[in-house]
Amino acid sequence: MQQLPPPTCIDSFRLGFQNYCNFNGRARRSEYFYFFLVIWVINTILFYGIFIAASDSPYDDNNNEVIFFVLWFLFSAITLVPSLSLTVRRLHDTGRSGWYVLFLLLSIIGVCILLIFLCEDSQNFTNEYGPSPKYVQPPGAVVTQTPAYVPPPVVVTPVVVAQPIVSIPVVQPVAQPPYPQVVPNQAYPLQPYEGYNSADIAGQ
Repeated sequence: MQQLPPPTCIDSFRLGFQNYCNFNGRARRSEYFYFFLVIWVINTILFYGIFIAASDSPYDDNNNEVIFFVLWFLFSAITLVPSLSLTVRRLHDTGRSGWYVLFLLLSIIGVCILLIFLCEDSQNFTNEYGPSPKYVQPPGAVVTQTPAYVPPPVVVTPVVVAQPIVSIPVVQPVAQPPYPQVVPNQAYPLQPYEGYNSADIAGQ
């Protein structure tokens, strides 16, 4: 993997305004910080001019501090959109969504977390936001892709559990003697009891 040389401060500032409203693509780390370095220098000069103009004699009616303040306000308004779009592209370069820029709306903790993201190096491959602006493949190089890891098949061996043999006794029904059929309004002869004979009954 071949690394491209970083852009200069002027080139970074020019690239920032060339991509004024471009929220797509990627921006490398040096381009981002060089752009904001130029903005910081210009803002420092304007603030220093406001301070010097305000410290002049109060009898001076040239209102130089107002002129410097208007220049600072116009410069901040002009650089607001390219600064925001460059921050989004820098987040894309680290493989993150541009919505992470909303961390600026949080407290100082959100600003510190966003700054850590912005200080990370570029991803050395083409991600979902485009090719890397820092690393390129040298000409003639063969790109080999590592095959994806395929886990071995899982063989499930069935477990046979021996069930105990339980013998259940079979109960056979007992045959009952047939009962005589009872017909209403019919006289039946008396049957002697089996425990006595006829002679005993006669003697009684």
